[in-house]
Amino acid sequence: MKIVISGAHFTGKTTLVDELSRSLSDYTALEEPYYLLEEEGHEFSGFPSVEDYERQLEYSIEQILDSEQGTIFDRCPLDFLAYINVHKDSSSFDLDRWSKKVQEAMKQLDVFVITPIEKPDLLTCPHSEYPELRQKVNRELQNLVYDSESSSTFKVLEVNGTIESRLNQVLTFIKSI
Repeated sequence: MKIVISGAHFTGKTTLVDELSRSLSDYTALEEPYYLLEEEGHEFSGFPSVEDYERQLEYSIEQILDSEQGTIFDRCPLDFLAYINVHKDSSSFDLDRWSKKVQEAMKQLDVFVITPIEKPDLLTCPHSEYPELRQKVNRELQNLVYDSESSSTFKVLEVNGTIESRLNQVLTFIKSI
């Protein structure tokens, strides 16, 4: 299976990826494109630009298309489309240019796990990390996922609660497929 953990920033994605990779020792967990691009020398602007998100989108697509079964992804193309769609400069983004590539990558996924912002919020976002953006991306990502769910091959699971609870929800879901 190819499993993606998706959500706005500060929703526990990476923590869940780490826990899943411990529990599913035969899986490979891939780090979020942002950090991998940084390691390669890409310099992101203080507040990410549409071009920054577009580069992460491209990297995410490559990750998925180049991966084998038994991979866990920290983010996917829909994450970056959500960030782009709520960006103040989103009009500069050409969705038509990316649509086919995004669809091709998304068809490779089997399980799509959303880590939403919960009420009450279990993981608060520091003010320096753009809490308003986090809320907008949370809503936009859920819209993108649920709008594409009926025409996609992946199964969607929205998790909640503690990390232990989220881990158990994902493991139970995977066993049921």
